[in-house]
Amino acid sequence: MTDPPPPPAAITLPLPDGQELRVRLYERLQMDTGLWMYRIGVPLWQTTEGGGVEPAEYARG
Repeated sequence: MTDPPPPPAAITLPLPDGQELRVRLYERLQMDTGLWMYRIGVPLWQTTEGGGVEPAEYARG
């Protein structure tokens, strides 16, 4: 039996124009080159089938 993964950490992501987004940090991975890669979830809005909008999160993994 394995332990469940820890919940994602809430972090602040600064944007080049000075805005800040609250995102979720799911994991970080150090590459062979020594650089770090981070998998984050970014909040956004998406359209629904009925033509409305709803909050969602975009994360690639």
